[in-house]
Amino acid sequence: MNARAAALGLFAVCVVLGAGDALACPSCVDPTSASNFALLRSTIVLSLVPLAFIAAVVRYVVVSERRAAQDEHIAAESKAIDDLR
Repeated sequence: MNARAAALGLFAVCVVLGAGDALACPSCVDPTSASNFALLRSTIVLSLVPLAFIAAVVRYVVVSERRAAQDEHIAAESKAIDDLR
């Protein structure tokens, strides 16, 4: 048996034997707790807030560019109309 297979086997044994200890850690969630829904909601909110912020910045830039292009187009039309007079 090579060293890689032995290390993988040792890792698998540690995972199986350590699963009970992982459930007891203070930062883990108790699967029977009523606070799971609150944790899920806070996870969703904390995941979506940065995405919403990025989307708001992108929207602001796009709208600003469109307004600038529209203002440029209006100014060019006004100049063309003034040149015709």
